[in-house]
Amino acid sequence: MKRLLPLLCGVLVLSTVLFGVLWQREAHSHRELEQLWISAAAHASQQLSDYQQTGESLLLTQAAADLHVMHCAAGQLDTSSAAYADLNAVCSLLLADPLQGSTLLSDWMDVMDLAVEEGLVSQGPNWPIRLNELRHALEGAA
Repeated sequence: MKRLLPLLCGVLVLSTVLFGVLWQREAHSHRELEQLWISAAAHASQQLSDYQQTGESLLLTQAAADLHVMHCAAGQLDTSSAAYADLNAVCSLLLADPLQGSTLLSDWMDVMDLAVEEGLVSQGPNWPIRLNELRHALEGAA
């Protein structure tokens, strides 16, 4: 029994260290996903603003692709929320037909601006509401 106690203490220390390392890695991963989210939302917002000035349809496609990047980042963290379901629907609709977003350009821009301001899906109160409104507007227009 006396030999077993130091062995158990050693295993406990090693498991605690391993838990701490894994915890830090996960926290770092979350920050990277949040940076990816904000970067993609800011880029989409810029693409939509450029589209508003030039009317070049490729910019809508690029903004829809940025929305897909946001969808993938959110999927790594929280896929159970209603906002993720809305994001999935909006992403699918706009990837299938980016020009559909041109009729709701100001709403789409508002959603992207709020995504930059509020961060990831679960962190802001206004972004999920505006996203849901955009989803229903896109589904109504389809």
